[in-house]
Amino acid sequence: MRKRRSWNSSAGVRKAAAQESSSPSPTFLSEMPGSEAEAEKWYKKAVAEGLSGSLNNYGCFLLDQHRPEEAEVVLRSAIDEGDELARGNLGKHYFDLEEYRESLTYLAQSVENGNSRVTSYLARTHIELGNLEEADRWTSAALEQENAGAYLARALFLARFAGEAEKRDSIERAFKAAIEESPEAHFYYANWLSSVGRRVEAVEEYDKSIDAGETNSHLNVAIVLDDLGMKEKGGTAPPGRNQCRRSRICCQPCPLSC
Repeated sequence: MRKRRSWNSSAGVRKAAAQESSSPSPTFLSEMPGSEAEAEKWYKKAVAEGLSGSLNNYGCFLLDQHRPEEAEVVLRSAIDEGDELARGNLGKHYFDLEEYRESLTYLAQSVENGNSRVTSYLARTHIELGNLEEADRWTSAALEQENAGAYLARALFLARFAGEAEKRDSIERAFKAAIEESPEAHFYYANWLSSVGRRVEAVEEYDKSIDAGETNSHLNVAIVLDDLGMKEKGGTAPPGRNQCRRSRICCQPCPLSC
């Protein structure tokens, strides 16, 4: 279990921020324009001054700095003050950690309280948990709201719950629409292509995913290329070898744990 900072309230976070933001920086480099240390100093000043949205923004900064325990404390403090963006961001954080039950708690409440920005994440959380009806409901809602990530959520929903051969055209159209919205979709499209035996096309999509910065594609493309080489030689992959990176939304059936 991850340890959390022992600040007990938003007031405690603001007091700590006020104390730390008034302390001199230890090095000249920390004062360089554009540095993370300088950015954090000003985030803390904003938090100490009680500026609206400052706790949420500081929490997101801490997540970007790979300081999740501190970020969780700050985001929870923002939630205590009624910041629904912070509730949604904490839900997204747990989604990225693949803690889907925890993610669902925050995302569902945030959407219920009017934060439509995380509807796509709520849909994807239901997909991961295998909740067919809720996944359908929220992917449809995300599309209606023109929510960021809605097309990818719909593609993943179709791949998970409607994977029969006669529905492959609609799945493929959904993935291509998702790619138009975000290059993140190349990774998931490649996983699906591999799952339906279109490995050469999958390699092309993994290459595009790698170009977009998706490091999880490195192992996946290696496995697919290896399988293609073994197929040319008339061999088969050893049992249990096909374990790809990122256990997100598998297409059914799927040779990779995509």
